[in-house]
Amino acid sequence: MLLLALLLVPGWPVRAQASGWQVWLYNPGGVMTYVDSSGVARDIALPSVQGHAYPQRVAVSRDGRLVAYMTSNEALRAHRLVIFDLQAESVRADFVLTDLLASGLDYHASPSVFNETGVALAVGLTTLDGQWRVLVLNTASGAILSELRSDNPVVAALGLPAGALVPVVRHFGTDDVAFDLQFVDGNGESIAASLLWNPATGSLADNVNFPAAGDVSTATGDIILSGRDERFAANPALGPEQHNVLYVYNPASGRRFPFYHDAERSLGQPRFIQNDELILAPASDAWGRASWMVLERNGVLRGELSLPAGDLSGFGDGFIYLTAGDLATLMVAPTRDGVDAGYPVGQGPPGVTIQLAWAGDLTPHVSAYEPWIDLSDPVSIARATQAVVAAAPTPTPAVPVTQPEVEVPFFVAPTPAFLPTPPAFQSALQVGGLAVVTEAGHAAGLRTSPSADAPAIILLYTNMYVDVLEGPEITDGYIWWRVRTRGERVHTGWAIEGAQGHAWLVPVAP
Repeated sequence: MLLLALLLVPGWPVRAQASGWQVWLYNPGGVMTYVDSSGVARDIALPSVQGHAYPQRVAVSRDGRLVAYMTSNEALRAHRLVIFDLQAESVRADFVLTDLLASGLDYHASPSVFNETGVALAVGLTTLDGQWRVLVLNTASGAILSELRSDNPVVAALGLPAGALVPVVRHFGTDDVAFDLQFVDGNGESIAASLLWNPATGSLADNVNFPAAGDVSTATGDIILSGRDERFAANPALGPEQHNVLYVYNPASGRRFPFYHDAERSLGQPRFIQNDELILAPASDAWGRASWMVLERNGVLRGELSLPAGDLSGFGDGFIYLTAGDLATLMVAPTRDGVDAGYPVGQGPPGVTIQLAWAGDLTPHVSAYEPWIDLSDPVSIARATQAVVAAAPTPTPAVPVTQPEVEVPFFVAPTPAFLPTPPAFQSALQVGGLAVVTEAGHAAGLRTSPSADAPAIILLYTNMYVDVLEGPEITDGYIWWRVRTRGERVHTGWAIEGAQGHAWLVPVAP
């Protein structure tokens, strides 16, 4: 397997780093690239299924060991959620999905969809019939640990608007899974609800404390986000959409309060940097002039930068980002002895969208965290005003980024690996018999004809009983039976008996 070549560009300083950094990058061609500050680099070709396409983005666990991604064959409406161990270079779990309309990972894929220990993953799915569910999966086996479905009575009580919705997991906390319900055709911009689900108790509530995308501190658990607070001054020229404050929310205490206010500019999504000691936040004024602010927890402005940043993540000594545009450059920006736009490490091929999937430290970094300033407290507001005036008499000028001349590409093309062919499936059903849907066949489609391309009538769920009327038919490599459901609403159609070596329908005594 070929390795990634690192770049050392003359004239770009490499500052002393207490902990060193490491990153995982993802190429939509199915290649994960590891790079660290010691010069180590390697590429891993993610396994796929023959005929399946790789996704645009992947989710890497918080410790950088696991990656979760969804492969797809849209012609067959077939999807597989794969959990891959980057350290052992082996598949941990392979979850087969059918009749999928949308996945929350297509809208948001980040380390926060894994829990803190990496033993569980939360993912939202929507099927072709418009039904959605949030699954908590065991990352070792793919087993479903908990499930929230759209037909649950606690969901019906919310009075959600009509339309196909997809659950987009934002944060998998100690007790709760925070997710947004977004319209499938809304490109991630139209949110119907922001919710908190407790898988242990089954409770579901509005997420009023961090209803927008935010960043989570792995060290303290704090969540930072931007918002609008009518208690503070705003710029009429920016309209009601202006976010004039930055909030911090601590799930352990349940407190949320603003720690920074800007009356003249609209604030974007903030990020933790420098081992979560500092905050990096984008801001833009009424004339469209944009910059990135480096802030302390007490609200003091360290400086401002002009960054053409795409993906961005903090590490122990600063932050790492990929430049936006057709030619992505990986930049490392240490912040402990000054604030600037950093230095380049490597560059991707033209026209390839690269994802900065994860960033971390080579060795653990210990920090002493300053207390947050609470601007909702009038005394704190007075202290903040005095601190800013005393600490920043001269604004720090924005530092532009100069694109270096680089010839070595980030990504090579390792030989792709394919997931093993599933074992053959042995038929056990008979015409005139009774069958029940297994856990492996959960959410499989009942179709108008024995073909994966045929329209789905309904979805079959675990423990649903069906009468076997006709068959078998062998199509698309599957064994199909014509069956009839039982209950108040009877449906007749064609169902697959099994796949991937697992039975979806098994015979039972009448």
